[in-house]
Amino acid sequence: MHGYNFSKARSFPWISVTGVSSLSDAEQLTMAVRKTKNSVPIVCGIGGSYKRLLDSSKRGEHSLSFNELNGIVKKVACDSKSRIVLHYLPKPDGDFYSGCMCYIEEIAKETTLDYLQITKEWPDIKQLECLHKNVPDIDIILQVPLYKLQDLTMDAIGINISRYIDIAPTIALDASGGQGTPHNCAVSKQIIDILVSRQIKANYVLAGGVDWENVDKYILELYRHGHLCAIDAQSKLQTGFQLDGNKVYNYLQSGCNTYSSILSI
Repeated sequence: MHGYNFSKARSFPWISVTGVSSLSDAEQLTMAVRKTKNSVPIVCGIGGSYKRLLDSSKRGEHSLSFNELNGIVKKVACDSKSRIVLHYLPKPDGDFYSGCMCYIEEIAKETTLDYLQITKEWPDIKQLECLHKNVPDIDIILQVPLYKLQDLTMDAIGINISRYIDIAPTIALDASGGQGTPHNCAVSKQIIDILVSRQIKANYVLAGGVDWENVDKYILELYRHGHLCAIDAQSKLQTGFQLDGNKVYNYLQSGCNTYSSILSI
């Protein structure tokens, strides 16, 4: 059986909120987490980018300056005890190692980074190996942007994923890229089945069009198929491009209630 040594893995599954890009977002998330009776870990997703390392005035979804980053991380980690995942946008040539290390070292001033996800399809394996060697306590997540891979067969996607599994034990099956596109569970089930047939063991995260009304549906559909997956949401939790505390709370509580029913917590 290929894959990660799960005796060392962090608690799984989890429920996450991505796109925390301002102190206001962090405050909304923190208030929602405090109200939630959580049965699984809650993860806060923040963005980093090579662009902000070159020019701190540039803004965008994956563009937190260090000043913004420190305020958000401090708020989320200290006040809500949420875990942190960094979504890092690499350079056009694919380089990401040095930029990731800059963000990791900056985050370390306030707290520990738990997870790292490179927002690029099929990132350079050698750079991932270097990151894994230098920061072994950070779990690397492989983002599989299904919305960019329509021209690939399911078998081809499965083969590509299998190349990363010893470095990235968690696979994020993303149907949306922050655009709110609904997740097609049939596609995810097919990809997971292909990996299982290859005796590959991994953790899976579902992302794409998730909100408080359908989070239980997505969790249960994959669970009934034999897989307990983590869940991630972003755009559906926003009002006017900012996190809406009520939407976040309803999503977190609905998801945690579903996990509780499954795990008998």
